[in-house]
Amino acid sequence: PSSHANYKAYVDELYQKRKRKGINLEEAERLLADPNWFASMMVLQGDADALMTGTSISYADAVRPILKTIGTHQNGVPSGVNFVLLE
Repeated sequence: PSSHANYKAYVDELYQKRKRKGINLEEAERLLADPNWFASMMVLQGDADALMTGTSISYADAVRPILKTIGTHQNGVPSGVNFVLLE
């Protein structure tokens, strides 16, 4: 993620969005090195339409970046979907 053209803009946006919650610029850079955080910022900024996550991490670790970056609708409830594909 750190070599993406918009990486620094994403870092700045995450910092601005979360600075009152204790995130500094260094922490924003560290978080956005994680593909799940980076993908969440891509969706938030309109550079991606969707993201898929959770295939190799726990639900909590998969949904945390989404809730911290994109958030939920004012009256929304976060939810998850599981798909099992069998041959």
